[in-house]
This record gives sequence, structure tokens and C-alpha cells, in this order.
Amino acid sequence: MLDCDLKKLRLAHRMGARAVNLTWNHPNALSGTNAQEKERGLSEQGRAFVKTMGELGMLVDVSHLSDPGFWDVMETTTRPVVATHSNARSVFPNPRNLTDEQFTAIINTNGVAGLNMYAGFLGDDPDLDTVVAHLEHFLSLGGENNVSVGGDWDGCTRLPQGINGIQDLEKLYEHLLRHNYSEPLLEKLFYSNLMRVVNEVCSM
Repeated sequence: MLDCDLKKLRLAHRMGARAVNLTWNHPNALSGTNAQEKERGLSEQGRAFVKTMGELGMLVDVSHLSDPGFWDVMETTTRPVVATHSNARSVFPNPRNLTDEQFTAIINTNGVAGLNMYAGFLGDDPDLDTVVAHLEHFLSLGGENNVSVGGDWDGCTRLPQGINGIQDLEKLYEHLLRHNYSEPLLEKLFYSNLMRVVNEVCSM
């Protein structure tokens, strides 16, 4: 909808938009993606987009970006970065997921990665324990304040066993409680980690 156009980005901001994915699965004028043109990073237009988003107080979402595009964002922005729906590549080696180095870079910006509930990015025949495995990996990298429950609840064809949609989010909460996750940690995962970043970036 933005046509990679800075004027339309500013218009979207005036209309209330506060987060933008630079790409989806298909490459555009800003960058390649982790599905197509994987070796292409941010163009000069893409760098200008990231800088302008920072000036406006908009969240730069790196989910779907190519790996080179991800690192170009990290070189370009001075604000916390979000990957709203991306899992751990070390747990399931899909290019749609984050490497340990990428997640650590997000931590270093004081940003957040949101767990992706789409089965294809979790693992083979995944269940809630698979989701926990991705979460545990991010926590092992020091991400207690930098991981949250993410997206891809809508429009995807497969979710983990026992989960049929956003209406089942409570099941994940209860599953984590049974795995001895504390309520203060769950409050971070389900709310305050992401909202800290929103409040920091979007308060302008």
C-alpha cells in the first residue's frame, strides 16, 4: 500500500500507522527477502525508509527481510528493532527464522522478537512444546526482556497441535505455567516486553 514511497510512509504515520514490515515474501525497491533475492540487502531507498521511520517514531519490523537486509537495518537505525513474528533458526533451520547473531543484535538495540505460531516455521509436526523450545533458546541467549508472543495467527494454514487460532492463546499461557514459568516472566512475554519497545519508539 505504501509503494516504498516516503510520502506515503509519512501519510500512513499521520493516519496512525506505527509499525511497518519493509518487505513481505516478495522483494521490492527497499530490499530482498528471506524467500526471494536473498542476497540483496537494503537499497539506498531502503536505508532512507529506515531512517525516516526512526525520525517519525515508527517500529521497523525485520521479519521477512533477507539476512543482508537485516544487517543493513542494524547499521542504519539507532532505535530498537522488532521482528514481530520470527522464531529461532538454531531450533528449526528455516531462513524465515532468526539466527543467534540476529537475535543478539536485536537484544543490543533493546528491541524484541515475537514468536511465530505458524507451524512451518516451528518444526516438523509442532506442538506447544515446540513453541517452548524456541522460547527457551531465545531465553538462553539472554532474551528475557527481548522476546514476546508474536504473530501469524491470521491467514496461515497450520498452527501447532492443539491451537486453532488466537482464541487459543490462553492455552499457551497455561502450558507455560505448567512448565514452571513464573507469572512475572509471562507478563513480560505476553505484554510488557513488546509494550516497552512500542512506548520507547512510538512516543514521538
